[in-house]
Amino acid sequence: MFERFFDESGGMQFVIHTPFGSRVNRAWGLALRKRFCRKFNFELQAAATEDNLILSLTSAHSFDLADAARYLHSASVRPLLVQALCAAPMFGVRWRWVAGVALALPRFRGGKKVPPQIARMQAEDLLASIFPDQVACAENLTGELEVPDHPARQSDGARLPRRGDGYRCAGGALAPA
Repeated sequence: MFERFFDESGGMQFVIHTPFGSRVNRAWGLALRKRFCRKFNFELQAAATEDNLILSLTSAHSFDLADAARYLHSASVRPLLVQALCAAPMFGVRWRWVAGVALALPRFRGGKKVPPQIARMQAEDLLASIFPDQVACAENLTGELEVPDHPARQSDGARLPRRGDGYRCAGGALAPA
């Protein structure tokens, strides 16, 4: 069920009530947020809970409520979600965690623990060598980020679209696979 209303501050809220749970709602919200960003050229705030997802809109976002049901399509949701995840702040955090767990980064050097700031820099260097578009200057990029075909990305623990895995699009709606 879709709902759109104005809050006390004059902002517009777009709410989608869903029975899919927070994991699917977060992925759906990221993909919808990316679709709105591309359609209106404006970043939105989004939040997801167990039973709904909320997008905070402005007066610049004028659309028919029925059109929102067609913003995501089963053929385009996965690439869109991958692009949304690449731009999300959680990507860098997840990358550092996966690189550390996969032992791609040294934890100790010279018998001493590697300081967190050095480990962060090393993780960024590893990311730049595997996925150069991710750390490139955004002003110089055109189009979508190219997802590399690299063994580090394809291994079980370091696959890029982590939150997108396990979801399929059935009848226009995201559902657990």
